[in-house]
Parts: sequence; structure tokens; C-alpha cells
Amino acid sequence: MRLIAKSLFISTILSLSACSGSNTSTDPAPQSWHNISFQVDTRPSPPQKGMNEIVVTANDIKKNIPAWDLIISIRSSDQDDWKQMIEDGRMGVYRRAVNVEPGERSTLKISIKHGNEEGELRFPLQSPQ
Repeated sequence: MRLIAKSLFISTILSLSACSGSNTSTDPAPQSWHNISFQVDTRPSPPQKGMNEIVVTANDIKKNIPAWDLIISIRSSDQDDWKQMIEDGRMGVYRRAVNVEPGERSTLKISIKHGNEEGELRFPLQSPQ
């Protein structure tokens, strides 16, 4: 009986350790603006040279709810025009594809508009290979 219990315990531990993923995120750290937290995720992660999907998740820090009433635009170069992101419902999730390359295009610029207020954040991306 003890042998069975030990075997079950060891197999459970091994199963759990095999399922745990490594925490090696290549996405930039979250930033905040006017009590709104912004998390940027790239798809694929890490970004590859060329067009990559950018997902921005915005959350109101004080109210602990999604910030869905924003206009967010992105670009990866100061020479590019701003491209408005598409919002996924009222969930505080915004999407758009952007060109990512080594050098200047490895920093994502985000323009935020909320009512009469405007701001800009910069997220360094891992340089594509």
C-alpha cells in the first residue's frame, strides 16, 4: 500500500513538473498612463522580421475593469502614419498588424486618446532575427 502511495506521489510530481512552462516571455513589460495599465503582446512571440500582430490589453487600474473607451493607434517608425487599432468588443483588447524589423522598427509606439487627453507610450520589442 505504501509503495502504491509513493508511486502515485512521485508520478503526480513528475506530471506537474512536465506541464509547467518556463516563464521566458519576450513581450515588453506593462506600462501605465493615467491609471490605465497597457500590456503589449506580439504574435508570434518573439516578433519576426516583417508583419506581426500586436495585441494591446488596457485595464483601468483604479476600477479594475477593462479600459474599452480608448482610441489607440500604433506605429513602429516615426516616419510611418499612425494606424488605429481595432477593438475587440468592450474588453479592453486592441489588435493591429505592424511591420517589425531590427533597428528603429524594433520599438512600438502607441498613441492613446481618452476624451480630451492624449498620450504616447513606447514599448521596446525584442529585435527580430
